[in-house]
Amino acid sequence: MKIVFIVPSIKNNGGVARVTTLKANYFIENWNYQVAIICQDEKSSDSFFYLNSGIKLYYLSKNSGNFNYIFSYYMQVNTLLENLKPNAVIVGDNGFKGFMMSCFIKFKTNLVLEIHTSRFENINKGFSLATFFKNSFRFLGLKKYDKVIFLNEESAKEWNVANPILIPNPLPFKANKKSARTTKKVICIARHSHEKGLDRLLLIWSNVSKENSDWHLEIYGEETNYSKYLFELVDNYKIKDSVVFKQPIHNIEDAYLGSSVLVMTSRYEGFGLVLIEAMTCGLPVIAYDCPIGPKNIIVNNVSGFLIQDDNQKEFEEKLSQILKNQIDLSKIIQNGINTAENYNLAQIADKWRDVIVF
Repeated sequence: MKIVFIVPSIKNNGGVARVTTLKANYFIENWNYQVAIICQDEKSSDSFFYLNSGIKLYYLSKNSGNFNYIFSYYMQVNTLLENLKPNAVIVGDNGFKGFMMSCFIKFKTNLVLEIHTSRFENINKGFSLATFFKNSFRFLGLKKYDKVIFLNEESAKEWNVANPILIPNPLPFKANKKSARTTKKVICIARHSHEKGLDRLLLIWSNVSKENSDWHLEIYGEETNYSKYLFELVDNYKIKDSVVFKQPIHNIEDAYLGSSVLVMTSRYEGFGLVLIEAMTCGLPVIAYDCPIGPKNIIVNNVSGFLIQDDNQKEFEEKLSQILKNQIDLSKIIQNGINTAENYNLAQIADKWRDVIVF
């Protein structure tokens, strides 16, 4: 069985790269599949996540996104597929060229698109003629795929696709140890971008930290152009002594185990992988009920805490209660651990095998 993944990047520290490497490694190590990944990374760069040495990597040009470039991109992909002759192609690129891949791939194969983003990302940009046509073409391409995979039912409803297939992301690791929750650290895992809502988190923390001055907030995530704005907020809110920005680390499990609670303030999510990572480490989780993601993982007051989206006061109150030990978290933490076990990699991989094998 030959499988080809097509993703924008396989070497960065993002969620798509993380789950793609998990699946690719599992396919080759457990089922002896032949696996190739087509990406647009720099050939000389190192992969942030582990990649089995048997996985073949193919690099495409990463020039500006004009139409000549896009057609050149499809020509390169077609040439590679003609040579590789895969039994299935899994497209994890949710950009315009990824959606339209189905209209330009000439090689006959089992063509699968994996949706890992929310339509809210496009809706939130407001109306423009360009966005209207781009979204129309997205739906055209979507319908031409042999199979479309969604991470949860809410995502499938968002995109309104007939016969959707639901396969969640797998848990990257199962923690053998659980956090002792003795450190006064709140953890957040998010890249510095508008959709991750770190500006909302910093505003919340500016109020919560006033009555919890011995607690610290640690934010792990890659810095971007948006980082300057976040750093300015920290200065303006005068919370520099209690907020620490950290770069992504390979063994993120250690960061969870050294913390006492995970917070998520995203404006939208595709899934929310960090929630189940934190759960398996024995952390209570608190998240805004943003479009698709958190509500599909967290049962409010059972396995974690869901806060009405953008209800800052409610979020502050709940987080403060947790920090002050005003809530019995024992059952919630155990329910979270049990929830994380539902995303076992072997079980998720079996669902993928049913999809990619004719």
